[in-house]
Amino acid sequence: MDEALTTLVGWVAARPLYTVTRSGVPFLSLRAGVTPRRFNRGSGLWEDGEPTYFAVSCWRSLAENANASELVPGTPIIAHGRLRVREYEQGGERRFTVELEAVALGPDLTRGKAVFQRIAKGGVLTIEDRAEAATLSDRAAGLSLTPGGGPATTAEGDDPELEQDEDEEEDLDEAA
Repeated sequence: MDEALTTLVGWVAARPLYTVTRSGVPFLSLRAGVTPRRFNRGSGLWEDGEPTYFAVSCWRSLAENANASELVPGTPIIAHGRLRVREYEQGGERRFTVELEAVALGPDLTRGKAVFQRIAKGGVLTIEDRAEAATLSDRAAGLSLTPGGGPATTAEGDDPELEQDEDEEEDLDEAA
């Protein structure tokens, strides 16, 4: 199976959302920001570029450990995982969100120090867990779902359901 694995070096942009799905699987969603720096030869100074934001989702023990690690906005992080681009419609416009399903997440030790403590691992994800997590991740990012299956702004109190795409179902079948 082909996958786009990538590593993101950035910082926590918003308070992470931690929950446990109805079937008991821990899930954490956070927003990560990446600000590129470029050296300006004319001025001789480093300059910040425009920040880019990514949704980072963590499952099972990674979610529990990330939650216990007190990741607060501004914490420098390194996240590694599967890159996904989801398309949705908002306000009649076609939009995209970039999401990293993390297989590893930790502090960026070039900008600080950390204390490591070993923890045990967890179980298998279901399609329902992934659907619930996608909905929670969208809500944490200020989005929710349209009837067509993509994120969009909805009235408070709406509880739309996420439709799973075939790739995620294949991922789950192979994992089982």
